[in-house]
Amino acid sequence: MIAHLVTFRPLEESPLGMRQSRIRELARRSQSAYWRFYGHRQVSLGDRVYLLMQGKRGPAIIGYGATDGQPVKEDEGWVVPIRFRRIVSASDSPLASEPELRRLWRKPGLWNTQRSGIRVPQPIAEALESIVVGDAARGAEDGEEQQAEAAADAAERDLRRRKDLGPREKKVLVKARRGQGAYRERLLEIEKSCRITGLSDPRHLRASHMKPWIVCSDAEKLDGSNGLLLSPHIDHLFDRGYITFSARGELLISRELDPRVLRVWGVDRVRSAGTFTARQRKYLAYHRHEVFRDSKRRRR
Repeated sequence: MIAHLVTFRPLEESPLGMRQSRIRELARRSQSAYWRFYGHRQVSLGDRVYLLMQGKRGPAIIGYGATDGQPVKEDEGWVVPIRFRRIVSASDSPLASEPELRRLWRKPGLWNTQRSGIRVPQPIAEALESIVVGDAARGAEDGEEQQAEAAADAAERDLRRRKDLGPREKKVLVKARRGQGAYRERLLEIEKSCRITGLSDPRHLRASHMKPWIVCSDAEKLDGSNGLLLSPHIDHLFDRGYITFSARGELLISRELDPRVLRVWGVDRVRSAGTFTARQRKYLAYHRHEVFRDSKRRRR
């Protein structure tokens, strides 16, 4: 993997420093900021970036993100837009402490660099990814998935206990949760291929609810307009709220999604998913407002 170090000194330690509240706000709002970049010729969109704090409490890694655009020439040098995904307070435990960094690379030059935007050697980059990003990202993602799965399991148990439904009706509704049965058949009458990859073989496509099964009425659970046929990796992005679609069919991508995923999976080349019916647009509106990770309602 390709990774770079950008440097940070607290404003109270250097007149050229920055208030950490400013960069924490960038991470909270998922906004890009231009950063001085010595190695601008080696930068590609989506490269990993680590925020290296220097000064009295450093060296330590206190944040990470990814490059979010191409280098720009300014009067004092080159800068690169960076979108930070996580930043911790300088007074809290860092994501990678000085002892951890020294174990990775004992020579003084790398962690004491005066050049923001230098390239990290490949073995060190892979080790940092594991220490700084891997455990936290996987833990958060796994926890979120487990919570959603537990809630859906509870809803399914409640459905099976209902007295107003017969055994056959319950079976049909439970199958719909897994994209099977009557729901899938109705969806196949409307959707013929994956909107992103173009794959049309239904054996390799998943039936994905726009409005999640857990919050649907019985009729909505089985409504073929409340779904898309998606390739498995696209279903993952849609189901987790990393992508959605506008009413006009434009692909919308969450700022939380690593740009490298878009590039490797070819999603960055897609601009439109085609048109949707009025009935589909109703369900898509729910997905945009309640499932999509950039939704204001999700961020509250």
